[in-house]
Amino acid sequence: MRGRIRTALVVVVAAAVAAAGTWWAMARQGAAKPAEPVPVDVSLEPFTTNLRDGRVVQVTLVLRVAGPEAAEELEHGRMADVRHQVYRVLRGMTAPDLAGTAGMDRLRQAVWHALADPADGAVPGQGQVPASDGTSAAASPARGGAAAAGSPGAEAGAAAGPGAGVGGLGLPIREVLITDLIVQ
Repeated sequence: MRGRIRTALVVVVAAAVAAAGTWWAMARQGAAKPAEPVPVDVSLEPFTTNLRDGRVVQVTLVLRVAGPEAAEELEHGRMADVRHQVYRVLRGMTAPDLAGTAGMDRLRQAVWHALADPADGAVPGQGQVPASDGTSAAASPARGGAAAAGSPGAEAGAAAGPGAGVGGLGLPIREVLITDLIVQ
C-alpha cells in the first residue's frame, strides 16, 4: 500500500513540475514578444494650398498609425501640428515635384519625414516609406542619406521646405497614404 501511495505521489509531483515548467516557458516567451497593436487609419481633411511655383494643389491623406491609442493622440492632441507640417511640405514643392508616381512617392516621403522621422531609425513596414525605385526613405536626403541628383529621393529634402531637415514630430506613423491628389 505504501508503495502505491509513494508512486502516485511521485507521478503527481512530476506532473505539477512539468505543468509549472510549461507555464513558465510560455509566460517568458509571451513577455519577450509583446503583441503589436493593430494599425489604425486616420483620415485627414483635404489640404488645399499654393505650391512654390504658384500652382494650386489639393491633396487628401490617410495616416496609418500604430494602434488606437496613437490614433486618439493624433486626432485629439496633435492634429494642429500635423496639419501645419503637411502645409509646410506642400508649400515647399512645385508641380513637377508632384508629377507621376515618383512625385507621389516624394510627397509620401516628405510628409512621413515631417511627421514621424524616428530618431532610432525605422523598421521596413513600420514607418519607412518605400520609394518607387525600391529603396526606402532612409536613403533619401530627407532622412539624412545621400541621393544622387535627379534620383527620386533627390528633391524630397528640398521639397520638404525650410526647416524640414531638422526632423519630424516623432509620431507613431507607419505609413502615409495619398487618396486624392490634384494639381492645377
